[in-house]
Amino acid sequence: MTPLLTMCGINGLTGADKPLMRKMDAIIRHRGPDQEGIFADERVTLGSCRLSIIDLSPKGRMPMHNGNETLWIVFNGEIYNYQELRQELAAKGHSFRSKTDTEVILKAYEQWGASCVERLNGEFAFCIYDTIRKTLFLARDRLGIKPLFYLHKGAFAFSSEIKALLLHPAAKREMDWHSLGAYLSFRYVPGEQTIIRDVKKLLPGHTLALDLVSMKKKIVRYWQPSFEQAAFSQAEAEQRVLSLLEDSVRRRMVADVPLGAFLSGGIDSTAMVALMMKSGGAVKTFSVGFDEQSFSEVESSRLVAERLGTEHTELTVKVDAAQVLPRVVWHLDDLMADPAAVPTYLMSEVTRKHVKVVLSGDGNDEMFAGYLQYELLSKGAALGAPVPFALRPMLRAAAGAVPVPYIQRAANLALAAEEDRFLAVTSPFTPEEQDELLTEDARVRMAWDARQHVRGFMDEKLPPLHRWLRFDIENWLPDDILVKSDRMSLANSLELRVPYLDHRYVELALSLPPEMKLRGGQEKLLFRRAVRNIVPPEVLARKKHGFAVPINEWLERDLRHSAERVFRVSPILNSGIFRQGSLGRIIREHQLSRRIYKRQFWSLLTLAIWHRLHIEEARTAPETMELDALF
Repeated sequence: MTPLLTMCGINGLTGADKPLMRKMDAIIRHRGPDQEGIFADERVTLGSCRLSIIDLSPKGRMPMHNGNETLWIVFNGEIYNYQELRQELAAKGHSFRSKTDTEVILKAYEQWGASCVERLNGEFAFCIYDTIRKTLFLARDRLGIKPLFYLHKGAFAFSSEIKALLLHPAAKREMDWHSLGAYLSFRYVPGEQTIIRDVKKLLPGHTLALDLVSMKKKIVRYWQPSFEQAAFSQAEAEQRVLSLLEDSVRRRMVADVPLGAFLSGGIDSTAMVALMMKSGGAVKTFSVGFDEQSFSEVESSRLVAERLGTEHTELTVKVDAAQVLPRVVWHLDDLMADPAAVPTYLMSEVTRKHVKVVLSGDGNDEMFAGYLQYELLSKGAALGAPVPFALRPMLRAAAGAVPVPYIQRAANLALAAEEDRFLAVTSPFTPEEQDELLTEDARVRMAWDARQHVRGFMDEKLPPLHRWLRFDIENWLPDDILVKSDRMSLANSLELRVPYLDHRYVELALSLPPEMKLRGGQEKLLFRRAVRNIVPPEVLARKKHGFAVPINEWLERDLRHSAERVFRVSPILNSGIFRQGSLGRIIREHQLSRRIYKRQFWSLLTLAIWHRLHIEEARTAPETMELDALF
């Protein structure tokens, strides 16, 4: 049975307001340009923009009802075990009018109620309107692959993107100060709050039930990452990892349109593409490189594509960052300053000319400790271990008196408490640097404590590596990596699937001990062994190098004069939040090409662009967005 699968943007609000819903659908139409649908009664209005992967049959149209129109659903995502669920539900007496996974969710809700989400394997964000019980039921997948935002100020509304909610009369375009502090610490806004005061995220692995009579909501967590250790031998763990990954890839290859894959030449994307080839059929692969020679990955991805026999497309670009960056920031929606969003946007743009669906290797680094920061944290702890605790505050104070960020961060990495060590390797602005950057009034209004936020994830019952992985799985992954993947792909109407975030694979990976992931400076130890027979030896031997982004070259070439002008004239950067002396120092160090300041400069530049687009000018479309024209 060939399924009807779609990716969408979804919207909803309390009350009957089709004109507002049309505006909300229009602003996120890039997520689903093929078909629009609206349902409204006196209590609720639902909207959907649909990107068709299989068929534009009326049977797949949303909003969809359950047959007698007592339940209505809007759904964004894919359910990969829906055929098994369909058979189980049919055996219990349920009948089906379509072949869609959307209808399976409706019938699963009829059968199991809110607990239906525990049976779903896939990425999803959906809302079910129960006309009998007069309730809305919202759910988001376990890892946060699909976004879902809401506002609840008397009225209630939800959407796949914040920009649609800002069209609602109950929403004010006001920045949340606490979230600004979080952004300065992480380059993204972690947790339930967004950068907009009135708008919140439904967190990954959570459901929200709203009583439409009392307007009271109840939020429930149905899944969380568990690091409970399994008693697997090395060989058994390797076999299970490969078997689950192979099944995850196979399930995500269901489509009647050509499939593609992002191929960087690294171990994650290479293993994924090798398993795609094993599943049968032609696979189109795509890579992006930059004209800056040292940042081009196209050669390694080309060699892998030749070895695996894929149909490969390379994009080597000379980025005009001043032209692309505002468009990227507009689509990102929430405030996020990961420069890798730029090449992800460009690669999605060229990929969409060839395919509608692409698989990505995102997520495996968080499962098997693939990032350099985990090695740095381990080495930092080992380096500081011989130093007596009584001497550490004095040595840190001495390092802090030296006006060299490298020295200050190195001291934190070796001598500080765990939360300070973590922030030393992850933050654009450490707490000490924020104290220098922000005015006293701004610090009071933000009331943000980065150390406390990190400390909340450092469960002493877990080994250090698993504490760091837990933080990244619940913060960095849903609020940076997956934001970038979702917004940049669907900005170009491209569906992106992530096999490494099948929850079964995630649960298996997290159950393995730390020494199977990182030891002696080698990351992804067990994973490398698990895929050694399907990945070329030269890829197995290659160290993790990440998505190389020439941020320094962009800032020193394309953006130098434009960005410095932004710093001078931006209202948000000159509003009394930031000490002008500190901003001036960041600009001077940027001019001197001091690279440690680049992340700080990029974060503040992104803030200024975001504030201009979403607060000052309330842009509702991404056209004519060049940096020189904005400021």
